[in-house]
Amino acid sequence: MTTYQWRERIKELEGEGHELVLETIDKCVKEHGSCCGNVCDIISLWFTKYAKDGRVTYSEAVRLNRMLELVEDIDYELEQSTTEEKQYLDVLLAALLAFYSKAVDKSFPLSLLNGIWASDGVHYSDRIWNNKQLLLTYIQTDLKRAFARGDSLEDIIKQMKKRFNTSENALERLIQTEATAYESEMLRDWMASMGYEQYQWITILDGKQCGECEGMNRLVFRLEDYERGVTAPPLHSHCRCQISPIV
Repeated sequence: MTTYQWRERIKELEGEGHELVLETIDKCVKEHGSCCGNVCDIISLWFTKYAKDGRVTYSEAVRLNRMLELVEDIDYELEQSTTEEKQYLDVLLAALLAFYSKAVDKSFPLSLLNGIWASDGVHYSDRIWNNKQLLLTYIQTDLKRAFARGDSLEDIIKQMKKRFNTSENALERLIQTEATAYESEMLRDWMASMGYEQYQWITILDGKQCGECEGMNRLVFRLEDYERGVTAPPLHSHCRCQISPIV
């Protein structure tokens, strides 16, 4: 294949792989939405149990330790949901591994998914659990502030839905970014095995690309200079760029 043919082929692969990513995002978003509904139900039941005149005071919630049972129930729900979401992400990355193995006729070991690509040294399996813990911390803070203000149940539920919406966006970014990182790593590994010395940056120009990635499009780098986040994707969270060999 020529350099141009490889570039077009990688674009096709990215498109097909992106469909797998979108399917996983859809599953995770539905799971996250279900979790939000369950958490809101937990809060509603707790609030009904302890509210007086439609309010729960900070003192009643925090100083009397009544909030502890609420947080424990919410934590359990988040634990169950995060387990499901991580399984969806595990399946996606394994599917991408099989997909690219067939596409470039190279067997990629599952151990490749154990690698850590992020500069902060956090593996995706830990990152998704960190996000869960962060969500729980935010929920605890939101509830304490709501009780301190004397918010109604309706206001509390509204805030919970906003919080879950923000968390959902973070989950989508995580899935797309991890998929891009491992796709890029598989292509780098394949190019090295084939003896290619240079590669070209491919930005998906579909109107959704950012200016930073658009400026990287078609830049050429030596394979020995491959560095994710600098000379290779992902350049940022939610990046969909890829690389292609220079023949």
